[in-house]
Amino acid sequence: MAEQEKAKGKAPAKPHKQHSKPKPGGNGVVPGGQGTFQAQLLNNNVPMDLPSGSSWNWAIDDPMISFSQDFVTDPSGGTIIVVVPAGDTAQQFTITVDTTDPNGNDLTQTLVVPITPGVSVFSISLTQIA
Repeated sequence: MAEQEKAKGKAPAKPHKQHSKPKPGGNGVVPGGQGTFQAQLLNNNVPMDLPSGSSWNWAIDDPMISFSQDFVTDPSGGTIIVVVPAGDTAQQFTITVDTTDPNGNDLTQTLVVPITPGVSVFSISLTQIA
């Protein structure tokens, strides 16, 4: 395959690397709230569909947090809705997703998401009532 690509003047495709260290970057979810997260398979940083027979496998390290795949907006299962219960006292959680690339390699990615306290903004409403 690499020889064919060289013959066409293309550089051989780089092999996919498995990520093992959690990646920071989640914006955060408020206790009692929810967040939506999406995974995308990339081929040299270009989005691509999952190969036939592959699926997304999701996990979250905080047992209090629930999630469900959103097959309505993303039939591939690459989008999840995460619900953080109001009583969760953790400061963050880690989402892990894995799939298989077209070459049969297992790929894993993680994302650290902070659990952010809700912000209270106090003000006064003044209206005429009579």
